[in-house]
Amino acid sequence: MMVDIDHFKTYNDHYGHPAGDQCLRRIAETMHQHFSRPGQLVARTGGEEFTVMLPGAPSEGGPRMAESLRAAIEHLAIPHPHSRVTISVGVSHVAPSQRRSAASLIEGADAALYAAKRAGRNRVRVETAPNWV
Repeated sequence: MMVDIDHFKTYNDHYGHPAGDQCLRRIAETMHQHFSRPGQLVARTGGEEFTVMLPGAPSEGGPRMAESLRAAIEHLAIPHPHSRVTISVGVSHVAPSQRRSAASLIEGADAALYAAKRAGRNRVRVETAPNWV
């Protein structure tokens, strides 16, 4: 899963970097609460971007968990100049029986993330055409 905070630059510009840092911490805490099972990993991979790894999750589990996270972040009701802080999420997966490179898995989640953003943000998109090895 690739997760991006929607319009975060606007948030930082409006409220300032200390408030932006606090916002990032609240979102990271919420993500860690959602993904706390052994083996699950949440990592900040860019300014306002996170990656979530869910080993062993069934293919339908990723999108469902992503939607649950999206709703939880929206429910935090963190004020934002556009309304409130939201996230966009891209989901990609690979089954144990399939051969797929780590790079193509990340590329798939990233492509799905940008599809979510193009579709209006504050939504989850699942990779539709995986790049198999």
